[in-house]
Amino acid sequence: MTPGPRAISLEAIYPFAIKENNRIAYHANPNVCFIATAVNFSKKKNPPLHPPLVASWFNCHDDENMSFDKRKSQWAWTYNALSNVVTMSHIFHLELPHVEQIKAWQQWTPEEHKEALEVLRTGARLPIVDRLLSGLYLRNLFRVSEDKPCDARASQIEAGTAMYSSLVQIGAQYGLTQYEFEYYLAIPSPRRLDRVFYLSTFSLGLKLDKMDGTGIKSRL
Repeated sequence: MTPGPRAISLEAIYPFAIKENNRIAYHANPNVCFIATAVNFSKKKNPPLHPPLVASWFNCHDDENMSFDKRKSQWAWTYNALSNVVTMSHIFHLELPHVEQIKAWQQWTPEEHKEALEVLRTGARLPIVDRLLSGLYLRNLFRVSEDKPCDARASQIEAGTAMYSSLVQIGAQYGLTQYEFEYYLAIPSPRRLDRVFYLSTFSLGLKLDKMDGTGIKSRL
């Protein structure tokens, strides 16, 4: 049997810790503590910032006293933050096995180690972020699996046209008109007249209550 989600597990909190002689370590004091298995599964290859952002998403969803417009604003902010977290996971090598991670981190200076840990904890945009992003293209950041780059052209991804029409069609299969899809599941693009799908898999399984039109009410 596998342990339940609340089973206690001794796990690392940060992706790495610095020991004597600037040596990189993972399961090492003071970087370990007892946490729930579910929390460890949630953070996996994500920064420590990931679980509280997911909690923020669900807290917003479950707040019945919050209007839909306020929820939508909070969802959009959280989704943007989670998108940045995914980018952080890539540039800080969190997607790699531990052995490969340590090899990459050992190339950094002690100052960069300190910056990296602060960025992963707080999301602050410190100089190491811009350095690691320099020279990367959208194709380096948007992936459909762990080992295959997205087939869409970078211009399609940037324009938001790579998957949007397919998502609208999926919504139609669940009874959503294009207007409802755009109102409840998309936000305006910051640079174009297009819409951006932002509720992701958290809310794709939600159904609109069309009787009173107040928003998302019940799960499919």
